Amino acid sequence: MARQPGKFTNEQLFCWEQVDKTNRLFRVSHAFAPSDHRGKLLPLYALLSVVEEASSRFSEEQIARGKLAWWRQEILGRDPGSNSHPVIAELSRNARLGPRQIGCVERLLEDAESRLDEPPPASLEDLRRRCSKVSQPQMELELRLCGAEEPDMTGAAAGQGARRGLLQLLRESLRAQETGAFWWLPLDLLARHGVSRAEVRRAPGAESAQAMFNDLLAEGLAWGEGRRPLRENNGGPADALSHLTVHGELQSRLLLRLQGRPAERYGAELGRATLADLYHAWKTARRVNRL
Repeated sequence: MARQPGKFTNEQLFCWEQVDKTNRLFRVSHAFAPSDHRGKLLPLYALLSVVEEASSRFSEEQIARGKLAWWRQEILGRDPGSNSHPVIAELSRNARLGPRQIGCVERLLEDAESRLDEPPPASLEDLRRRCSKVSQPQMELELRLCGAEEPDMTGAAAGQGARRGLLQLLRESLRAQETGAFWWLPLDLLARHGVSRAEVRRAPGAESAQAMFNDLLAEGLAWGEGRRPLRENNGGPADALSHLTVHGELQSRLLLRLQGRPAERYGAELGRATLADLYHAWKTARRVNRL
């Protein structure tokens, strides 16, 4: 039976429920994506959400590694088109997963597994590079699925990617609430404020921890400042960057919003989208589409 207009399939409903667990802003940015990209973006962001959860949801490292190994086998070990998992089935139905796209997925999974036992970065600059490493396969995969043959991940894309990665690491730690949470806080920043990771986990709103978070958010917002606009710094079809640009602007707004909140509120702020976000996404989409 043909799907009625305005109705979601079971696979699409599954994807929306999965994305909502980690990235509420996607509901806003998706509404302003080019119509021929929306079907690709929904299962893509559901896949990113699944991988993110695997990096933080499970208290036992072996369980997390097992989850990631399962996804690696299902996507990389056989024809994704034959898979019955809703996320993979929906992605295969809407997008061509060629060798370059599959390569991005492989790097995405490898990086997620590496974060399970990675040593902390020594400096804020090391953290910036680590955040970029988190986001690069995600952004490159989106651009390739939307038609960009050779995505340029430097310039403004690098700054946007670092902020995207920072927000993901923060979400992972807030969900984990285990001894490994906030492993990624750089040593120089902790030393500057005289606070330990254990103290951050125990009392994130304490004066020293809050001051540390304020510095961290200010640093993240400054990443990529003064770079050329994302659209001018990439190749491919004009609309390949449209959704990525809108979503990146929303993430910058979220970092700015976190600056004005106590650390105990970060989880709530990361899990919501506002009417102001909707308006800002609309303005950004209008600006981008005029370029």
